[in-house]
Amino acid sequence: MPHDVNQMLVNAMRCLTAADVIVGSAEFRADHLPFLLPLTLTIGNGLELLFKYNLVRQGQSLALLRERYGRDVFRLWKQPENAAIRLMALGNFAHAADTLPGVFIGADHHDDGRPIAELEHYLKRIVRVLQSVQLRAAAEPEDLTCCPRLLLDTFLPIVSLQAFNPKWLSSDHLRIGSLQ
Repeated sequence: MPHDVNQMLVNAMRCLTAADVIVGSAEFRADHLPFLLPLTLTIGNGLELLFKYNLVRQGQSLALLRERYGRDVFRLWKQPENAAIRLMALGNFAHAADTLPGVFIGADHHDDGRPIAELEHYLKRIVRVLQSVQLRAAAEPEDLTCCPRLLLDTFLPIVSLQAFNPKWLSSDHLRIGSLQ
């Protein structure tokens, strides 16, 4: 992980954009199964970078984040300083889930009527895949079907917004206590 906080955001954008290109490709539409592990890892890397970027920008040490959270995107997501990300992600996720054709969501759609629970379900799956790779173990097949289009439509706009408006995620810009 880079030491320059802005490079973390650039790399988050690169990961999510690369995943977006793959998901939009004819090869993915023809047979998505070979792409699920690399997509899950790439999206997971992008989310880890986004969440850590925001925490470092707000004064936390990258070394401490590595030690405390490792690659656990779910625990990073739940940090109070990431409340602005959560708020925007929930709106993006609900919109994406309502507008995506069933072919993108499919049987993996874990709809319990609460976007926060559903989105967190997908984030927990990504954590399991990232941990399995870190342990050099095979990822469980059900964890690979993390609905990449839904996650990309949720988080890519957030990374883009932050890249174009660096103050958007700052603690002075937005104070949210209800999502902690």
